[in-house]
Amino acid sequence: MLTPQSSPAFPWEEDMNAEKREFAESLDKKDSLAHFREQFIIPTTQDLTRKTIIPSANEDKSTYSRCTYLCGNSLGLQPKSTRTYVDRFLQTWATKGVLGHFTPHEDELTAPFIDMDIRAADLMASVVGALPSEVAVMDTLTTNLHLLMASFYRPTAEKYKIILEGKAFPSDHFAVESQIRHHNLDPNNAMILIEPEDPRNPLLSTEKIISVINAHAASTALILLPAIQYYTGQYFDIAKITAHAHSKNIAIGWDCDSNPAPAPQASSSPTPPPSTSPPYLPPSRYSPQPPCPPPKLESKITKGNYTRKGGLEEKPYYEA
Repeated sequence: MLTPQSSPAFPWEEDMNAEKREFAESLDKKDSLAHFREQFIIPTTQDLTRKTIIPSANEDKSTYSRCTYLCGNSLGLQPKSTRTYVDRFLQTWATKGVLGHFTPHEDELTAPFIDMDIRAADLMASVVGALPSEVAVMDTLTTNLHLLMASFYRPTAEKYKIILEGKAFPSDHFAVESQIRHHNLDPNNAMILIEPEDPRNPLLSTEKIISVINAHAASTALILLPAIQYYTGQYFDIAKITAHAHSKNIAIGWDCDSNPAPAPQASSSPTPPPSTSPPYLPPSRYSPQPPCPPPKLESKITKGNYTRKGGLEEKPYYEA
């Protein structure tokens, strides 16, 4: 893990050319993934400054220039294929009605509605470093945090605190505060914020995090930390911190919202116990294990005599 003492210098501290346009363009030319840029719709500066969504008929499009978009961490740009997929979904709904739930079609772009989550889990599994059977694609980050804390944050008179970092992502901070208030507890007492040792250096050392855990271990019910700290970009030592939390019999959750793409996956244990490390918070906390067959699904829906069976890999079918 990078600590304040071992962190490498920033590029502009090592290379006086780092701020030059030519230097940036040379890096772009070496980027093997640069061609993916053309698969997204990039707003123009005119789009962003116009007071309407649709441009006027007399607007001079020859002056359009694409903006430099640096907000992908908050909302990614729209893929050019999105409209095609959404239109096909709407066409399926319009022409097939309820059959769209269950029936595969030769020209489908997505799975029947009822299996869309399974297709999404299959696609996301390799991204987050887990088995498809360990992944659930659902809701928004904050909603999922609330659902998880509703299950795993069970405060008692002795253990009621939640530990998180002081500069947590705002919605994470408010979700924790909301859960504490939901249990009629005072965030001033039950919400423990990990602050940097040196106010001039915002990074949190592993030793600092562990020392806070030790200081509040007897009264802590849950720890919630990010794999990558959004404010500083620091990548935490997930395995070491998780192991220490477990040694104190404290449940710990990792918000990996920013983790799967920019950072390698970390494994705290081959098969984390569901009671302390639920596989959906987050699946990127650990690597998939050697061949392990996914659970067989055997669900029946009476309307339409639809049956989904045989496992995650099989397509559904519709019995007339």
